[in-house]
Amino acid sequence: MNVTQRVFNFIILLIGTLLGLLISGYVVLSYPNLIGASEPLRGLQSFVSTGSSVILALVTAAYVILTWSLVTETRDARKQEIMPIFALELEGYAVGALGPKLRNIGNGPATSVSATFQLKPNGQEHQASSKNVAPGDFVGSLDPKVPVDPDSDFDELCVSGTYTNVFGEEKPFNDSIDLEMYLQNADADSLMGRDQSVEELRKINSNLKSISESIEMNRFEDVLKMEKRRRIIEELEEAGGSLTLKELSQRLGLMTPVVAAWLTWMEGADVVEYDVENDEITDQSNFNTEIRLADSP
Repeated sequence: MNVTQRVFNFIILLIGTLLGLLISGYVVLSYPNLIGASEPLRGLQSFVSTGSSVILALVTAAYVILTWSLVTETRDARKQEIMPIFALELEGYAVGALGPKLRNIGNGPATSVSATFQLKPNGQEHQASSKNVAPGDFVGSLDPKVPVDPDSDFDELCVSGTYTNVFGEEKPFNDSIDLEMYLQNADADSLMGRDQSVEELRKINSNLKSISESIEMNRFEDVLKMEKRRRIIEELEEAGGSLTLKELSQRLGLMTPVVAAWLTWMEGADVVEYDVENDEITDQSNFNTEIRLADSP
C-alpha cells in the first residue's frame, strides 16, 4: 500500500473516530443531567469521559507516527532521485575483443568509485577506479578482454564495487552480463542496424531525387518564362513597340488575364511598361491599357 493510500485510510479512520467520540461524549455527558441520573450513571459518565480522552490521545499518537513515516518516505524518495545507478556495458575496442564499461545511468554523481571486473568462471579479474563519475559518464577498462567467440570458456562478466554519494554515504553496487545472450543480441542488433542503415540510405536517395526534381522543375519554369517574354517582345516589336493588352492577347492567341499575369512579371523586370499600377493590370477595366517596350520612346 503506498503512502497516499495509507494517509487517505488514516484520515477516514480519524474522522470516523472523532465523530464517534463527539456523538458518544455528547450523549453520555448530557443524558444524566437531563434525567437526573443516580450516582452510578454519573460514575459511568466519568469513565466514558476518561476513555474518550485516552482514545483521542491514541489517535493523536497514531497521527504523529504516520506523519513521521510520511516524512521519512518522502525524504527517502527524494534521496533516490539524486542517487547514482551503475550499469555494466560492453564496447569493442579491438578486433575480436570487447572491454567492460561501467556507466552511471542515475541522476546523481558518484565519487571514489572502485570497481572490480571479472570473467566467470575462473577468468581474468581487473580493478578500475575513478574519483568522480557524473550522470551519463562511465568508468572504462581494457581488461579483462571479453572474447566475442560464443564458444569461449566464459559465461558471464561481473562487476562489483563501491561508491560514495552526495550525502557522503558509501554504497555497494554490482551488475553482470550473460555473455552468450549478449552475443546473440549483438548479432540481432547488427542485422537490425544494417537494415536501418539501408532504410536511411533509401530515405537520403529519395530526398536527393526530390531535390533534383525540384531543381529541374524550377529550371523548366524559368525556360517557360523566358519563352513567354520572348514572344511578347516579338509581338510588341512587330507592332512598332506598343499594343493594348487586349490586342496583344489576340496576337498571342491567349486569354487576356493570362497575358496580364505574365506582364506583371515583365514589368517588374523592367522589360515592359504601362500606365496603371502593376497589380491593377489584371483588372478587366484595364484590358485596353497600352503596353510598351521599356526601351521604346
